[in-house]
Amino acid sequence: MAYSAYIYNNALVALTSFVFFYSAGKKISLMVTQSTKSYASMSKKTKMEFHFRNNSTIHAVLVTALCIFVLIWDRKELSDPLWGVSWKAEAVTAITLGYLLADFVYLLRSNSSTTDAYWSSMCHHLLTMSVYLNITVFGCFSYISLIRLTAEMSTPFVNMRWVLDVCGMKLSKFFVYNGWLMVLTFFCCRILVMPYGYYVVLILRHTEGFRRLGVLALCMLPAALIDLMNLYWFSRMIKGLLKYLDLQKKMGKSNGIVTNGKAD
Repeated sequence: MAYSAYIYNNALVALTSFVFFYSAGKKISLMVTQSTKSYASMSKKTKMEFHFRNNSTIHAVLVTALCIFVLIWDRKELSDPLWGVSWKAEAVTAITLGYLLADFVYLLRSNSSTTDAYWSSMCHHLLTMSVYLNITVFGCFSYISLIRLTAEMSTPFVNMRWVLDVCGMKLSKFFVYNGWLMVLTFFCCRILVMPYGYYVVLILRHTEGFRRLGVLALCMLPAALIDLMNLYWFSRMIKGLLKYLDLQKKMGKSNGIVTNGKAD
């Protein structure tokens, strides 16, 4: 009976999240952006991507705040990294599952010609949903999932970079500052926490809790694939950062030459 209530509660949260992000999220995005000049001049493809990004940012801000809150508030309940029980942690995971499902349905209704990074997004969502579905159904890895979900802290900056680009603000200082924050949060919340997650599982591999996982331990395989995707995306960020720093260095030398020429 208790397990049935557990499944029911998580399913209800996931369904509510799905309905919100599939319908209300787009309406909120429209209300915020449709009156702007940049939005009015966008193509249909760009407008669709714009709403995807806004939905993503709403989810990222909400989930990041909830993850930090639950990790602080429910430290005792989550003391067992594998089987710690916290209804708040399960709710956060269910919210993310609902969002991913809504975004996945959006992707199914679009295609690679109307959506940027279509196939990588499809792959990412399928892998992530397979992990969070097991967590919300069986109640394992709640603590680790919250740690990993803090990765959403970097998402608003990733989305803002795209928005600034399509709005013609790529040369602005705001674009540069946002880029630095994007790289910093991506590194701290996605790359830096990777070893910790695997370390926790490694030190618990001979415990009763780990043996209790059984086939659920296979959740680590799609999680590892997601990590590989994050490493790839981060490598692209670093390439872009190095390219920017190299350009700034060349511009500095050029300005120095011009200044010396005038002085002479």
